[in-house]
This record gives sequence, structure tokens and C-alpha cells, in this order.
Amino acid sequence: MAKNPIHAGSARIWVIEGGVGPNRSPTYMGRAAIGTSSFNFGEATKVEEPDPTAYDQFIEVDSIAGAQERPTTSIRTRYSSDLSDLLRLARKKCRLDLHVHLGKCRDPQDFNGGWEKIRVYPDGKISTWADENSSAMESGDNASATEQVDLSARDIYEIGWLEFSQVGAAQSVREVLDMVICDQLSCGGECGNASDGYNKVFGLIAPLVGSVGASPRVVFSSDGFATADWDDVSTLTNSSTATTILCIGSNIVVVSDSGLSLSYTNRELLLAGAPVWVQSTTGFVAARGGTCGVVADARHTWIGGKAGYIYFTSDPSAGVTVASSGSLTNQDINKMAAYDDENVVAVGNLNAVLFTRDGVNWSFVTGPASGVNLTAVACIGRGVWIVGCSNGAVYSTETYGSTWKLHTLPVTMTAIQDIKFVDETVGYLIGSASTRGYMFRTVCGGNSWYALPERVGASVPLNDKMDNLAVARGVHNLVFAGGLADNGTSGFIVKGA
Repeated sequence: MAKNPIHAGSARIWVIEGGVGPNRSPTYMGRAAIGTSSFNFGEATKVEEPDPTAYDQFIEVDSIAGAQERPTTSIRTRYSSDLSDLLRLARKKCRLDLHVHLGKCRDPQDFNGGWEKIRVYPDGKISTWADENSSAMESGDNASATEQVDLSARDIYEIGWLEFSQVGAAQSVREVLDMVICDQLSCGGECGNASDGYNKVFGLIAPLVGSVGASPRVVFSSDGFATADWDDVSTLTNSSTATTILCIGSNIVVVSDSGLSLSYTNRELLLAGAPVWVQSTTGFVAARGGTCGVVADARHTWIGGKAGYIYFTSDPSAGVTVASSGSLTNQDINKMAAYDDENVVAVGNLNAVLFTRDGVNWSFVTGPASGVNLTAVACIGRGVWIVGCSNGAVYSTETYGSTWKLHTLPVTMTAIQDIKFVDETVGYLIGSASTRGYMFRTVCGGNSWYALPERVGASVPLNDKMDNLAVARGVHNLVFAGGLADNGTSGFIVKGA
């Protein structure tokens, strides 16, 4: 039985014309109601074979999932003397995103804070508009006039409140430089153990420099950090500066800028406690080591480097090739993001932005903050980027950087460390102010942000700063962040779920 049953009157509707995006604000439709929603995940078809024990009998040996259909619902509202918004939207024939906010004790007109959970219908398309009781022949026919649109969407999912806890403290002995979730959804069976698609998590721990030193370390978990373990990257030393950790196919890859190398091992061997680390230095240019990276898929990985260099690899065992040789900018690259294997963006020091629209040819564009280092970037569409700065500012563009919009956070930041999106709707941002790390969330594609956690009286565990975020695509209620604990020396990993 539900802990807190939702009543029909507890739902309110918001519509985002054109779909979510950093420059599109939600519109409150307080006088509207959502209709019944239906989501057909596909009827399974059974596969039979003759029963070996009886004639004219058959046994089911397998089943094949049917095609998943677009979910459907409707929006109903009063038909008034004003021009109809629903009819206008239907005639426009463009995308809209529908958000249904459900709650009890909060302000329903507060988009970011007035809910206990949200049901999201992305990529909504209206198929039918209809009215009812819009005229009467006699007094007995008189009734309230209504109108309704039927629509389908690409998906239905829910967004809920997050609770935060520190995890992996015993293994995170030094600053957590980077994190990645490297997992696939699996029902088990012949593909191995069942997984929700976000259980296998990896973090990169800084080396311990000095006479009694230690090489960079990987902390890892196969159960979402209910338990954790660690392994030193044996191909690196305590003088090796590690910068980022990547999940490339079946490999976990650690980039070292000072070592001009990739170190990689099989993910499952690492989780089993028996990794074999291999180092590849092929393709790196002296004094142009890797500083960050992004993986579009197993065959398309880009690594940002010093002095404007960008490298590419389709296979870490073969090393890298130079994708951009520093001719566009000589500034160090700080962060990268990809929408797909063609649309990739990189940001760096002194307002430098590089991007490609075909995965091969790179271009330079002036960033949004003259003279400021750009330290974070997310790419949520073709030419749609959200950029964070070393001075705490956040900007967005939907035009490949030809125009920029400044966004205001609810807490004034002195630096932005990272931005990651689960999909085009839900994203996370971390920043710092006065030696404290903060985390923010957007549920509308970056148009507005709010500070986490949502529950009054709850908090994110204290930390000096959070350096990096890890999210799983399509998992809207989970986030990890790594950084520096509030003692200034130990590592810090926080889980929000």
C-alpha cells in the first residue's frame, strides 16, 4: 500500500512549448486536469516447440518482447471566452513537454519547489482536439463547456526527492578527482547478474606525492556503494598526475597528463579484485597530456589536453590520435561533453570553446565570459550547451555559442566544478563557495536550477568541495559526486537517491 496516497486534486499541470531547454520556461496550467495515462510496453509473443513427452502438445521455450508504444494521455480544461491555448498548441503541431506535479503542502505554482514528485511526458505530440457542451438548445442542456486534447509522448517517468549520504569513506583516502557509472540494465540470465543499470560505480583517487607515496587509485563498487573496494593503478606512480576516469566499452580507463598515457583494465576483472592494468602512450604529444575526456560510445572517445590539444580514440589499447592540434587555441582544455558521436564540445581556460558538428572537424568560438576560465560543460542537444565558469557563473547557448544567456543560481557560487545531465530534462550542477560544496538540480533542461536536497531540514553531507558528478543515462533519481571532505585532506563521495 502506498505510504502517502495521492488524491486526484493533488495534481497540477505545466507545459513547456517546444520541449525542455535552457531558454524555455514552463507555463502553469492551473485550471487544467490530466486524463488517464496509458503506456503499452509491448505484448510478449511466446516461442513454442513440440512437447517431447506427448503428441499434439507444445511447450513454451522462450518469449519475445513486442514493440513498445508511445504512451498516451489527455489534457482537459474549461472552454472560456479567451482564445484557446489547447487549440493553438494543437494547430501548431510542434513538440511540447508535459509535467504533472503532485504534492500536498507546498505551493503548486512553484515549479522547482512545489511538488513531492513529478511525472514527465517528454516529446508530447497532440493528435486530437475536442470540445464538449459548448452550446445548448434548451435550458436543460446548459452545462460547463470544456475542451480536451489527446496526445502521445516518447516516454513517461517520475522525478522524486533525493536523500543524500556519504559513501565509500574508508576507500576514499584522498581527493576523489573524477567518477563514472559503468553499467548496463540487465534482467540477468545469460547476460550475467541482474542490474538496474547504475550499480557499478568507479572513482579516481589522487596520488599521494612524496617519499612515502602512493599511485593514483580507483575506488569501485558493484552495488551502488552499499559496499566498496579499491585498487592502485599499477602502471602509474606517485608522481603521475591522473586527471580523469572513463568507461570505454568493457574497459575502465585512467588518463594521466604527466604520464602522457591511458591506463586501462577490464571492468569485470577490476570488480572481481583481479585487474590487469595496461598502459598505452601511443599518440600523445609531449607537454600536451590529457586533462579530461568524454565517451559518446565504445568507438568514439575524445580526450581534452593541455595547450588546446584534443585526442581521439576508438580503442584505448591502440592509444590516441590527434583530433585538434592546438591551432585553434593554446589554452588548456578543462571539460568536455558530447550529445552523440558527431556533436562534441570542449571548454578551457580564458573563455575558450571548441566544438565539432561531425565528430572530425573542430571549430573555435568565443565563450560567454571574457578572460574567465570555463570549468564545466554539458551538451544536451545539437548546439545546446550549458557552461560553468571558475567565477561561479553559469551560461547557456542554443546556437553553438553565437549567443549566450546568463543563468542565476539560488546560492551565489565562487566556482562551478561540473555539470552532468541524465537526459535533456534532468541535470545536476556542483559548485563551491566559502570552502563548501553545493549541488543543484534542474528538472526543466537547465532553464532554472534549485539547491539540493528538496526535503526541508535535509542536507548534503559537509564537504570542502565536490569536483565531479556521475549519473546514469535514463536514471532520473540517482546522482554521485566526488571531491574533498570537510577536513581538507580525505576524499569525499556522496550518493543522492
